[in-house]
Amino acid sequence: MTSSESFLEKMNKIKKAWKRFIATGEIDTLVIRPVIAYSWKRCRLKGLDPYSNKHLEVLGDQEIEALLKRNKILIDVSLPILKLINEMIKGSGFRVDLLDKKGYFLKSFCGREDKKILKESKKLGSVIGANRSELIAGTNSIGIALVIGKPVQIVGPEHYNIDHHSWTCSASPIRNPFGNIIGAANISGNCRLLHKHTLGMVVGIANAIESSLKMEEKIYQLDISNKFFKTLIESIEDGLIVINEKEEITHLNQIAENILGKKIDNVMGEPINKFIDAKLSLFNILNNRKEYLEKQVIITRHDNKEKIPYLLSAKLVEDYRGKNQGAMILLKEMKKVHRLVGNFIGANTRYNFSNIIGNNTKLMKAVDLAKVASISSCKILIQGESGTGKEIFAQAIHNNSNRRDKPFIAINCAAIPRDLVESELFGHEEGAFTGAKRGGRPGKFELAEGGTLFLDEIESMPLESQPKLMRVIESNQLMRIGGNKII
Repeated sequence: MTSSESFLEKMNKIKKAWKRFIATGEIDTLVIRPVIAYSWKRCRLKGLDPYSNKHLEVLGDQEIEALLKRNKILIDVSLPILKLINEMIKGSGFRVDLLDKKGYFLKSFCGREDKKILKESKKLGSVIGANRSELIAGTNSIGIALVIGKPVQIVGPEHYNIDHHSWTCSASPIRNPFGNIIGAANISGNCRLLHKHTLGMVVGIANAIESSLKMEEKIYQLDISNKFFKTLIESIEDGLIVINEKEEITHLNQIAENILGKKIDNVMGEPINKFIDAKLSLFNILNNRKEYLEKQVIITRHDNKEKIPYLLSAKLVEDYRGKNQGAMILLKEMKKVHRLVGNFIGANTRYNFSNIIGNNTKLMKAVDLAKVASISSCKILIQGESGTGKEIFAQAIHNNSNRRDKPFIAINCAAIPRDLVESELFGHEEGAFTGAKRGGRPGKFELAEGGTLFLDEIESMPLESQPKLMRVIESNQLMRIGGNKII
């Protein structure tokens, strides 16, 4: 017996078993595989007509447009793979299909040489927008694969509908990265062309599409992460600069652009030390794994050459192997820091002019004069005997000014040790004197910037410190003890 005779004999046995089932509903379990038997029973229970020549109903043009739009990602990812397979099998008499999770045709390919299979496919309604689900088209590889979630190959009379008995089809479900079936790949042709390797090929197609979908999902998630990252860095109230392992700028937020006075396009790839005048080397971060927390640096704006002090913090960025990939740098303006500290340590300014009650003419004149002074930028001298309410006037002036939301710093000059007066008022740099705070310390003038500094009992200040205080009051500038930068 030749192999062709063996094939024909097998087909005849299946055909005979099919006729018996259609007539009686009985399954010849010695001939019919369980997966086919279960499918036949489902089709019979559904009431499908195995002799119907009214094949698949096709969606309308608008419905097809919506179908393709819903499955755009699956189609876009699958097309390169399907086209490659089509090139490999063109002229073989086979057709390659892509279907959605409900069994609707999304794409079909066959070579120009395969005009016969194309004609037969259209005759059976196997066109875009037609449905090949099991309970509509009867037993077929696509329908079963979508039902059981496994690859399956069907030949000849294993099909429920008699018009498909001359066909063989091999289908495999396609799953998304989360394991859900979203479609199927199928290869169909004349049953005389049956080959067991066809099923392996269609499984390979499905696997390739799934791998591409996983890659697409990773790209999508990476894109989302990048957008979250960009939103995050733009929402930070401080300047943020990202550098690579070569200390070159790779990204910065809008605030950092304003700090540097240059747009991101003009600083990309530039060395960070070109913009930051610091007594520290960012090289230490990348090579010696030395990170920085609130180190003072001076940055010169590119547009107006203004030198502004900032607090710099730098954090190392490593890959999963622990290799340095760069660093993230945060720049916090010293004015904001001092203003924040001033708000916390400032006196509780609870008094307003309405709290100063009295009908004395001199008192009322003093209140009126204080109200005028409060809306100016003048330095104000408040004189009066002890207990007459000088600080009440100071607070009322502050609360009536446009500085009311800024710090109010009160300092009793008589209570400051003689050798610490200048440090308390003007601040000091690191190492300026024995016991100087590491990293330096701002004085009360810096902490009160933008608000009000109330110097109580100023006459008690040491005489040698008063000229320095007068100089700061006149010039609106100061220099920390041990420092060389004008603030």
